[in-house]
Amino acid sequence: MEFMIIEGVPDYSKLIELIRAEWPEEFGEKTDNEMVEDMIKSHDPDKDRSFLLEDAGAVIGFCRCTAWPRSARLTDTAHTYDIVILPDRQGEGLGTLLLNRMMKDCISQGFKRLLSRSFLTNEGSIRLHERCGFIESIRTEDSIVWEKYLSSE
Repeated sequence: MEFMIIEGVPDYSKLIELIRAEWPEEFGEKTDNEMVEDMIKSHDPDKDRSFLLEDAGAVIGFCRCTAWPRSARLTDTAHTYDIVILPDRQGEGLGTLLLNRMMKDCISQGFKRLLSRSFLTNEGSIRLHERCGFIESIRTEDSIVWEKYLSSE
C-alpha cells in the first residue's frame, strides 16, 4: 500500500469510480461529467489536501480534507470532504488506514480538531468514524457531524 499526496486539484475524471462509490443519494443522480464538475468546483487548492491510496499501482482509495471554516484566515480545525474506498475493497480496514493517515497529516499541518460528516444512510461511514474515535457532535435529520480532537501522541 502506498499513500500519495496530490498537489493542487486532482484529476477527478481519473477517480470517477471512487466518486461514484461515495456519491450520496441525497445529492441526486448526476452523470459522471456532472459529478466530476461538482468535485472540481468544490475543491479549493489553497485549503484542501488530497490523498490517494494505491495498491499495486491501482488507486483504491481517496480522501480530502480542508481547513475549516474555509473563510477563516487562521484555524486549528480541519474538515473531511471525502473518504472513499472502492466497494470491492471495503471491509479490509482500508478506510481506517486512510482516515488515520489523514489525521496524521492534519496534525503535521497544525490542526488540533477534525470534523467530518456522515449521512445517516451511510452505515459504513458511521462505523468508520466510531472505530477511529470520533464523537457525535451534531445530528440532523439526514446526517451526523463527527468531531475528533487530534493529538500527536
